[in-house]
Amino acid sequence: MSDYFQYMSKINYDFPSGPELEVQDIFRRFTFTQKAFEDPKNFEEYLVQDGEKPEDVAVKFYGDPKLWWIVLFANNIIDVQNEWPKSSKELNTMFDTFLNGNSYFVLQGLDAQVGDVIVKRDLDADASISLDVFGVVDKYHKLLKRIDVKRSKGTFVAGDEFYLFRQNNVTDTWDPISGFGNTACVQQAIGGTTCYPINGPTTGHAGNNFLHGPLCDTGGITFSTIRKATTIKDAIEKFELDDLTVSPYGVEWYVDGAFRGITSDMFSFDNICGLTSTILYNYITDGAINSNITKLTTIDEIFRKDLENRTIKVLHPTIVSRVIGQISAMLQGKDIPRGTTRLVE
Repeated sequence: MSDYFQYMSKINYDFPSGPELEVQDIFRRFTFTQKAFEDPKNFEEYLVQDGEKPEDVAVKFYGDPKLWWIVLFANNIIDVQNEWPKSSKELNTMFDTFLNGNSYFVLQGLDAQVGDVIVKRDLDADASISLDVFGVVDKYHKLLKRIDVKRSKGTFVAGDEFYLFRQNNVTDTWDPISGFGNTACVQQAIGGTTCYPINGPTTGHAGNNFLHGPLCDTGGITFSTIRKATTIKDAIEKFELDDLTVSPYGVEWYVDGAFRGITSDMFSFDNICGLTSTILYNYITDGAINSNITKLTTIDEIFRKDLENRTIKVLHPTIVSRVIGQISAMLQGKDIPRGTTRLVE
């Protein structure tokens, strides 16, 4: 059958005992029939051990490392780097390199982009920039109001004020980003269809419909404030309740003092400084969050995904030759003989 693989498109596969090689990709052309895939007699469930590669599993079940592609085929794995479970060594390398950095949270939406420079505002001088604390924006999570910084000098802490600068490719200068202190529009109640503006810090009074936004930026200012600082590994990725993802803009719901769940979203406007009852606001400001709500960090999500990838299906050894034979026949343009149970299509 190997003679026919030469006509297939190719993918890159990183063999642990050698360099990354270009190999034939049969996965985009063939698949198991739905009936064959759903028949429990055709597969065994297997938990991939730490450091095991597809060829290791092939040796364990079939006695032949060259049948690594059968292991991937049985699990519809195309992107080995991201879909195959990582070893402890690979995870540690990821944590020490790819996830090495800090996350900074704000209470207002920012016009932040990858490559922008975040610089601490120097309060000890004349409110100019500090050359001791700055960094390059690696990613901005708009929904979570989270700025990731991997390359930096010094470290920001909660309460630090900062400016954002972006390179102007026309003038080759670094220009300050505007838009700080945009008006926050706050929904008065769940299900409300209107909102009320907050133009700066306020603790609520009759003149502003008792809106509460003590951490809102003053409208028109040219800087903002970091309200929470963590490592990227420990930064929030999402919130869950009963294993279901909930909106960070949801509000805890209580009846007679008993927790009943999460309400629908408050208005998810650019600024959340006035949405003081939302889950995200309480997370950023270290407020109370009900213990039934699970806070999943970046590292939690990586471990969860890796654990899910670790459980695979292995094609039963008794039908491997039939699957190979049917793929071989189809590669040659032949039909599966009548009376034969079709396993692939």
